[in-house]
Amino acid sequence: MRIFVTFAVLSVTMCCFTADAGKYEFGVFENFDVTENLHIEEQKFLKKVRDFRQNLVEIHVTLSNSTEPLNTKMKILETNQKKKDHFRQSAKAMEGLLGDPMATYDQAVMGLLVLRETYNLPMDDFMAGIVKTKSHTEQVFQGNHALNLQDAFHLAIKAQQRKWFDAGILFLRQANQMLKSMPEGELSTLDSEFLDGMDVLKKYLIQSQNHYLKTRKAIFGLDYRILPYFVDNNLEKRAKQPKFVRALGEYTRLLNDTNEYLEGERRDEADRRICRGEYQGSSIDKEVHLQLCHYLHQSNPYLRLGPFKMEVVARVPFRMILHDFMDEAEIRWLIDYAKPRLSRNRSKIKSNEDIQANSLDRSKVKIIAKTTQAWISSRLFIGKDIYDDMNQLQPNPHLDKFIDIHPNLVTLSRKIEMATKMIVLKRFSATEFQVTNYGLSGLCEGHIDPHGYLEGKDLTPDRQGLVMSGDMLGTFMAWLDDVEAGGGTAFDSPGYEQIVRPTRGSAAFWIDLRPNGIREAFSSHMGCPILKGSKWILNKWIYYFDQVHNYKCGLAADSKFDVFNDIFSTYQ
Repeated sequence: MRIFVTFAVLSVTMCCFTADAGKYEFGVFENFDVTENLHIEEQKFLKKVRDFRQNLVEIHVTLSNSTEPLNTKMKILETNQKKKDHFRQSAKAMEGLLGDPMATYDQAVMGLLVLRETYNLPMDDFMAGIVKTKSHTEQVFQGNHALNLQDAFHLAIKAQQRKWFDAGILFLRQANQMLKSMPEGELSTLDSEFLDGMDVLKKYLIQSQNHYLKTRKAIFGLDYRILPYFVDNNLEKRAKQPKFVRALGEYTRLLNDTNEYLEGERRDEADRRICRGEYQGSSIDKEVHLQLCHYLHQSNPYLRLGPFKMEVVARVPFRMILHDFMDEAEIRWLIDYAKPRLSRNRSKIKSNEDIQANSLDRSKVKIIAKTTQAWISSRLFIGKDIYDDMNQLQPNPHLDKFIDIHPNLVTLSRKIEMATKMIVLKRFSATEFQVTNYGLSGLCEGHIDPHGYLEGKDLTPDRQGLVMSGDMLGTFMAWLDDVEAGGGTAFDSPGYEQIVRPTRGSAAFWIDLRPNGIREAFSSHMGCPILKGSKWILNKWIYYFDQVHNYKCGLAADSKFDVFNDIFSTYQ
């Protein structure tokens, strides 16, 4: 698909930019299952197109033959009309599957831009369809198609819309280089409005880059990114730079500035660097001698005979990986059950509508919308919740009655209980299981899982149940498949940065609250975008109130849960 942006459209795009509109929504591009089905349907439709074209050629030959009787020619025309009607129906159905092609293309461009910026892919390789990654070992992937002049131009436009002026300049440089090397015959075929659009974009990017650098004197702001130098009229670095530019230096995290990692481009840049393995927090480095593998049995006689394989990735805050936690039957069942039930797009969270982009209003919590997902219950509770005027749950003899819908998920829940010493099978103990599939560029924005209910955060309509369950104390996340490149989970709290990479059948678990019910800021994390392949994960969030026996309340602001402390006693 090649779409040309006219001068008028480009001008409107520049004037009417909304910073957070569809920030990380990539549509079909990030929906692996839908993309795969669309490809299959497109191949079927292309065959119909070829067959219909061949039929028209044959009809033309037959009708051109003057020896054919008139009634034969009329029957051929009648038959062709039926085929034409059938073809039109197929074309309309295909159009319905594809949706809005402009929106699909725009979301794909944004997805490509995020991949390039997150993994700092070399520009020449990226344009040639070559992806080099060092997730585990160095790998090189060669795509089937290279990006062309129009693609580079649209990537520059998308970067400008996001106020990623540094990326916009780099892509427009690439477009200009491709334009200069284009043969004269091809150059003459370019639309004049397209060339005018390139010129307008160049002037806008130069003006924006130099204005932000002059007035802000910082390469990252709450809502913008720029190059660390002034550019000339050819988008190149000026020969002479003022003294403050030379003093800007490399990007570093401001560990004492708590605002800088709540929202904005400074936090996003940190997340990108963690995703590509450039950052590991100083507090994590100090605990290397405690990041060991253990046989986890939680003093359970049954588990002593068959303990879990636990790898501690951080002690404070506590994070662990349970290797080989899920068997092949569980994995296959979850994927097969969830696949036809996945949502097509990211769900729209209504309570987010009145939250301004990059807002630092601490009374409201933005709920993160994931990519395609499906929710699965292990058991169905029969009793209906009944509340009084004070929003207190009233006694109900049927409240705790249930039916096990999926016994295999009940068994999985019991494994989670044994490994974490948390209750997950009661009515108010945990969420349902959530299966999520991330396709190309699919990611999850940086966030903390708990809502902040005990901190006085406003409860949105979909989270009123926290009154009965308490906030999210622990996060269980299992990987249902390996990921070819990208897709790690990046913990991004300053000083505690760390990336955990997906491994099929393993599960991560971490603590989200402190004993006083306040959110653990160190649990802040994001899902890194998928660079190649797709990612299947299973989530369950475990609530606070039902865990009081093993995870006891505490009043001190700096206290930590000590459920796993006995594991470390040998290594003090």
